[in-house]
Amino acid sequence: MGRGVLSEDQRARVLVVDDDSDLAEAYRHVLELAGYDVATALSGEAALASARDTRPEVVVTDISMPEMDGFELIQRLQALLEGDRPPVVVCSAFDVTEREALARGAQLFLKKPASADTLIHSIEALRQGHEPDDAALEAERAHVQHERLSNLRDSAVRIAEIDRAEVAREAQPWLEWLRVYFDSGSAGMFFLDGAAVRPAVAVGPHLAKRGEPRLLNATLAAGITTGTSLVIGDMVTHPAFRQVLGPRSEIASFVGVPLETTDRIRVGALCLADGRADRFDADSLIILELLGRGGVWAFFEKGVATSREARRSAPLLQRRMFAMLLEKELRLARRAQQAIELCVATLAPGTSPLACAEDLWRAGARERLAIGGMGPGRIAWFVRAGAKEARDHLAASLKHARAHGLVNAAGVAGVLPATKLSQEALIELAEGALSVAEATKMGPRPRVERIVVRTDSGRYFA
Repeated sequence: MGRGVLSEDQRARVLVVDDDSDLAEAYRHVLELAGYDVATALSGEAALASARDTRPEVVVTDISMPEMDGFELIQRLQALLEGDRPPVVVCSAFDVTEREALARGAQLFLKKPASADTLIHSIEALRQGHEPDDAALEAERAHVQHERLSNLRDSAVRIAEIDRAEVAREAQPWLEWLRVYFDSGSAGMFFLDGAAVRPAVAVGPHLAKRGEPRLLNATLAAGITTGTSLVIGDMVTHPAFRQVLGPRSEIASFVGVPLETTDRIRVGALCLADGRADRFDADSLIILELLGRGGVWAFFEKGVATSREARRSAPLLQRRMFAMLLEKELRLARRAQQAIELCVATLAPGTSPLACAEDLWRAGARERLAIGGMGPGRIAWFVRAGAKEARDHLAASLKHARAHGLVNAAGVAGVLPATKLSQEALIELAEGALSVAEATKMGPRPRVERIVVRTDSGRYFA
């Protein structure tokens, strides 16, 4: 690691703050091996609570985090610890924030991905009241540049294999779905082009205008090559990003996550932008990262028999992606004290899942509504909202599906706020209700069976 392991009486307390749990855990592992006493926090609020309890001697933090970014964390640490704030090392993929980080009170700025040796050397130097060695920092800059160039070479090979115009055509309906799902003004897909990014396709007014690449070139390209998401809750509070953006004010909030292939090559970014501030919180980032890192394979993978069908099926999600999305939304519903209504239905003869999904979407597109295929002859959809709003919307969409002859029978499972239930269990309940509906169906009218899941003593109530 570049120096000996610390003895027991030298153990220093280090607080690592990053919303990427994998990266925070990697930092923790490296620093504990070097002998430090390490605490990790995945948010600014968690970091403040930890700092209050443990009084760290050095803080290592990311900048781009939802809800409370690294700049605000530095400021609040100063107030919390009454002027005795520990030195702060900022680790960020976004080089445009370096000057701002130092101006706001950070002692050191390291570019991601920081090497273990440099991280340890920097922490120990600051702990001892010294400046890190210039030669070590110069070597670190060379290391980061090598890592970024390596990803650029891999992504260039992968992007050269695809037809950009075809991807743009087939991605557009997915971006339209994303824009509505997140209640966002705009959604876009961008590809790496050398050390910059270029828009492949965008929907909405915020990401398609000519001046926007200035913001994207200065931020997203670095984030993509290092696998880092970018969240800007309010552009006004970030002078570095505002300066890069220029005097234009169409974008107030922005989020971008890396687009990854199944072999973890980062080829671009999936982005949302809005003219309203604070539109994209931690919940949005979790879902968008799931889609960006798990749902892009069909655009880049070769030799997959179902890829063309998958690429043309918006707004119909494949079952695996639908289930993953439902799992995330269940957790977020508990946190936000909201409800989820899930319907599983058998399709009427001659109705395809895609045709049914398109009809349902046209009739009732809304925020946090997702539709998925559930195997031959079945379809499912869910909505997350307040309890009454979720139930009313799902009831209306089901009424539409029945009136238009799209489904034969349906099972609905409603999850009330704060209910702890896995997505597998919820789907199983809805499918059980569907079985009851099919078994008791009389005549041509589609039958619906509904069950409500409550938290009372962990029991289920129909």
